[in-house]
Order: sequence, then C-alpha cells, then structure tokens
Amino acid sequence: MQTAFTFPPFSFEKIEKGLTSAFWSLFNSVFKKYNPTFNLILPEKGIRNYGNTCFLNSVLQAFASTPSLRAYMGAVDNSNPSLLKFNKNLKQCMEALRDPSSSSKIDKSAKIIYDQLSKHRRMFGDRNEQDAEECLQALLSMMSIELKEAKKVKDKKSLIIENSLMPPHLPFEGWCSSTITCLKCHHARPKKHQTFVDLSLSLQNLSRSQEQHNLMECLDQYSFQESLSDVECLNCSLIELLEGKETLETMAKHAASKEVNDIIYTINYLDANSHQLDKVADSFPGDERVRTDACKQLKISRLPEVLCLHLSRRFFCARTGCMIKNRCKITFPLHLDMQNHVEADIMSTESVSSLILGKNSKPSNCLYGLRAVIVHHGDANSGHYTTYASLDIGRGNAEMAREDGVEPESHVKQDSSRQCRRWMHFSDEKAVMVTQDEVLNSEAYMLFYDKTVA
Repeated sequence: MQTAFTFPPFSFEKIEKGLTSAFWSLFNSVFKKYNPTFNLILPEKGIRNYGNTCFLNSVLQAFASTPSLRAYMGAVDNSNPSLLKFNKNLKQCMEALRDPSSSSKIDKSAKIIYDQLSKHRRMFGDRNEQDAEECLQALLSMMSIELKEAKKVKDKKSLIIENSLMPPHLPFEGWCSSTITCLKCHHARPKKHQTFVDLSLSLQNLSRSQEQHNLMECLDQYSFQESLSDVECLNCSLIELLEGKETLETMAKHAASKEVNDIIYTINYLDANSHQLDKVADSFPGDERVRTDACKQLKISRLPEVLCLHLSRRFFCARTGCMIKNRCKITFPLHLDMQNHVEADIMSTESVSSLILGKNSKPSNCLYGLRAVIVHHGDANSGHYTTYASLDIGRGNAEMAREDGVEPESHVKQDSSRQCRRWMHFSDEKAVMVTQDEVLNSEAYMLFYDKTVA
C-alpha cells in the first residue's frame, strides 16, 4: 500500500514570491499524485490599473467572489460568442481571477471589459475617477441587455441560452415595493413594484451622537415610513362624492337634469369599482380631488440571490455648499438574516445552485453570507477603491494560511471537498492575505452577500 506523502510545513508567503504560474501548476499536479487530498490554490493576482480604473477592478473582484453569479455565468453557453460578447468576456475574466494558472489572461480580459463599458457609457472612458456603484449598475445592465437580445433569436439552433438551467433574472435582481397610505381614511394605494440590482442605504438620518451604527439600522432606515403632504387621495374623494349623492338624487327628483343624472351614474360606477380606484381615476367628475397627508413605505418584495448593499456616504452639505463624505463606522455581519426586512408574502426564488443541480429545496430564503466588501479610500471628490474578497480554499491552503498567521473562518462548515475560506485584499494589481477581523473593521462602501454561502 502506497503511503500518502505529507508536505512539510513551510511559509506560503516566503515561497510564492518570484515563482511563475507554470511552476505552481506543475508543483500542484506532481504532489497530487502522491496525495490526492492535496489541493494548492495558487496565489491570486490583482488587475492592472489602466488609469483611474480601480472602480472597475474592485467590482470585478467582487463579482469573481460571488458563487451565485459564477453559477449563473456557467449556465450560459458561449458557443455563439457573436451574441454574447460581453457576457463571454466577463465570464473569462471571472474565471481567470480565481484560477492563477490563467493569470496572464486577467489584464487582457479586464481591458476588453473596460473598452466595452466605455462604449456603453462614455463617461467611463474619459480616464477620470468614477463611482464603483454606478459601474456595477452599468455592468449588470450590459449583461441584461445582451441576454434579452439573445433570447429574441428565432432560430432555436442559434439560441444560446440553456432554458432548462438559466434563471429568469440576474442573480443581483430583486424587487422592492412602495406603498402610499392616506393618513385620513387609511386607504392604501396598490403596491408598485420595481426591480433593483443593489439597495442604496442612506447614512444621513442616522444619529450623530453615536460613534458607530450597525447595518440593521441602515436597513431599518430604508423601510422607514416617509411622511408626505398634499397627496391626492381618490378614496377620500369618493367618500365626499357619496356624502353628496343623496342631495343630488333629491335634486333629480324635483327637476330632471341630464347633467345631475350623469353625475349620479358616475358616483355609482366609482362606488362599484372602489377596489380599483386607480384604474377608474379619469372617471371622477370635475378637476378637484381631495388632498391629504400620507405616508410612503418601501419594502423588499423579492430577495435576489446576490444582495448588494450600497452605503451612500456622499451627501451635500448646505452649510459649506460642498459634497462631504460620511465616515461613520458601520458594523456589518458575516451572516445576514433579511427576514425582518421583507414583506410577509415575499415572492422567494430558488437559489441558482438548486436550479443547476436540480434541487427543489430552499433551506434559507432570507439568509446570506458575506462574500466581498468594496472600500473607498479618500474624500467625497477623489479616492481609490479596493476589495476584500472571500475565497474558497482547500485543506492544504488552510494549514499554510495558519502558518502565515491568518486564521480561516473556523465557523464555516466544510463541505465534502473539505473547503474553507480565507480573505484577500485586492488593490488593483496588489493582492494580500488578510484576517477576518480586518475585513469586519473596514469602512465599507459596498457589501456583497450571497445566499449560497449562508
């Protein structure tokens, strides 16, 4: 019986310098012959900055760290690249970022994505500093537009979307609903739903007497009831019409009038359709509608697979007449439960991994695991973006990480392949292994949570 080779302890950081990707690939394959459980993930590489492109680099690193997005991209058949050029390039870049043996492809694919992004929105191509959140929205918009165009292809042979596997929407796409309720009659208008790819959480209304706040407070602010004044209420208008209906009927008995009879008929029609007043609003007689005070509330009606939270730190200061950055400390968890921030009748979705693996179970509808954190270093007008990314590593790498003084997440359950996680900090081309505490103490600008790692 062949004895499994045990690799002697050594410092990962000491030997990784100066060695090529080809050496690491050969090194890994050789030792796998002696010990099949040995799995060395090569040192990750950052992305070259082509002139103030850190906003794009930080988002690409976050994308590569979200399993749901990788699964989604894997469900796209790139056999016809002419229809999915951008999606293909994005997929190749994400794969290269997490496969250091392909590190030579990273800069090339990232540059192609930057050129495509610049054509889609010219402002990204002027080499000026840009916002990472706007970049995220632009990239997801490009993905969505291209996929929708591909689905319109009539020839089934050239249809490149695997309908049996492809989810009906992007992993970042969720739904939020807004409800306006009259404070006089308490009538609530029909909910209006709209899609989102990230939730922008304002920090401006948080108490300034506290030195730090937590993410849950920001989410509470998002769904906090907003007061509105001078809002048109069709239900109050109908109530006033019904109160005057008896007077109109008396008038009609004593003096026949077509105009009065038409008004009575309209009131009866509106009363019969009181459950859908918005649809019959044009039938209200006259131009005057009752206006009252109301409240507006936002709620999440469908959670996405990847929940991106944008902490809006820039705001206009009326006193100085300038934009100011809010550097308030916001603590955030490794595991996020969104159960208290969604509607009771939430329209949940199956996880991408369940769709691809053919599973019907939905174990954690509202639970998320942190996968990436984008940080903005600088003031409200200028700065630099970096990314903390969570990477899955094998048993061998976990031991080497401990020797370098970095403890992988001990509370994360290991799967059948004995995977655990480590955190890396990416600043353009620079990649450094960091501790979990450093990540949780960072000044977050964007947070990426994924359902598949909850």
